[in-house]
Amino acid sequence: MLTVLPLRSMELGLSGVADVVEFHEGREGEIVFPVEYKLGQPKADACDKVQLCAQALCLEEMLSRRIEAGAIFYGRTRRRLAVAFDAALRDAARAACADLHAFIAAGRTPLARYEKRCRSCSLEATCLPQACGGNHCITEDKAPNYLWISPKYLILSFRV
Repeated sequence: MLTVLPLRSMELGLSGVADVVEFHEGREGEIVFPVEYKLGQPKADACDKVQLCAQALCLEEMLSRRIEAGAIFYGRTRRRLAVAFDAALRDAARAACADLHAFIAAGRTPLARYEKRCRSCSLEATCLPQACGGNHCITEDKAPNYLWISPKYLILSFRV
């Protein structure tokens, strides 16, 4: 098992850090199994799964081997959620990377949407979802004037 493992993908234009990468013995050799740790509970959308899949895609490129599955450990439920890296999830991760690079190329900051869960997010001070006092509040003139791409979260906030 490796913790805080640096990741990168030249194909996807990503770099980051995996929380944990486990190595298990399988019938056909060693199985690489990424595990992402989250403080909360499973979300209604697939964002955590897409993030984990992006990490797996980086590992695949780095190790020249296919990774079939991983897991997300949620602190609130104290359970692992198994995640299979099927074609649809891989496509979603690649699309998220393409969207990221499109935002960077366009020099635009995506709109931040304030939600109740923002208060417990470690990224709130960077994202600034209430910078203008309401939902969907980040406007062109109020957006942070810096570039910051977080390897772990794909993208936090940027403006070039």
